Amino acid sequence: MSRLLRLAALSLCVAAAGAAACSSKKKDKAANVRKVKKEADAASDEGGEEGEKVASKDPGAGSSMTAAVPDGIEFGTARTALARPKMGDRFYVASVFLSVFGPDAAPVVVPMIRNNMAAFGGPCDQAGRPDLNGCAGRSSFSQLSMVPVSMATREGYRLRTCESLTYNDALLKFAIAQIDGASVLDAPGAGAVDKVYEQFYPGQQPTSAVHDALLAVVRQASDGKMALDGWRFLFMTVCSSPDWQLM
Repeated sequence: MSRLLRLAALSLCVAAAGAAACSSKKKDKAANVRKVKKEADAASDEGGEEGEKVASKDPGAGSSMTAAVPDGIEFGTARTALARPKMGDRFYVASVFLSVFGPDAAPVVVPMIRNNMAAFGGPCDQAGRPDLNGCAGRSSFSQLSMVPVSMATREGYRLRTCESLTYNDALLKFAIAQIDGASVLDAPGAGAVDKVYEQFYPGQQPTSAVHDALLAVVRQASDGKMALDGWRFLFMTVCSSPDWQLM
């Protein structure tokens, strides 16, 4: 079809101005086409060089992927507090420690965990008993998050608490006494491993891999040492796991 249109246009040209004039026009048109193409190529080269300069200054420039992803979104998931694991606040973590190691653990647990709202969350309730939850004279903490998130400071306090409690023989013996059939004179066996795990993870049993790993810790800690050290390292290992804080 395009060829027929060109032939028809040439015929009209010959009829109107003669063959020589049409041939001249054809050459002029071809020259104009080459000129336009040359200018376009030059502009493209300049644009490419300019683009390379911009890219060298800003690696993200010209990237459609970067431009298409809004700030605060990663792989289609909003980086918000709602997407993070929900951790128990200071009251929950403190209650677990006191339940396992007894009321005599309060001198360690209260200042390190329960009254440490900046690290463990749990806002102050000025209508309650501020003298009992560390909120006296600290009204600014009434706006703290109800759902705290894990952070290095929080974990530092928690691990220090685990160490302080498990290395206190009296508190450790209280924890052991809560396990049916356990004795401080005997190293913990397979059944005791599951029961210690359940003290931090109520209603749950460790997987076979976790169970075997904890039993290996006990055997290594008890080898040639006092049976109490086997219990100590067992409680310390389970206590150090961050997962039991998850709600």
